[in-house]
Amino acid sequence: MVPPAPFLDQSVPRTGEPTSTARDATRDFLRHATLARPPARPEYLDAVLLIVAELVTNAIRHTNGPATLRGGRTIHAHAPW
Repeated sequence: MVPPAPFLDQSVPRTGEPTSTARDATRDFLRHATLARPPARPEYLDAVLLIVAELVTNAIRHTNGPATLRGGRTIHAHAPW
């Protein structure tokens, strides 16, 4: 039986080390996601962690509210046209 796909839902602190918290949560999420389905390109892990760190840095720098990192194995997009 294949385990269910994990979902990432991690609060990110505004002080301390928010990027480390986000990278650690993402790394843990990806580790569990590989149990459901192995990654097509495992060599992209470092790139994914860098992107997450940049997104969290921007969220902390340019907002005043709480930050939460959320994700899953699928991406849903909505286009108004």
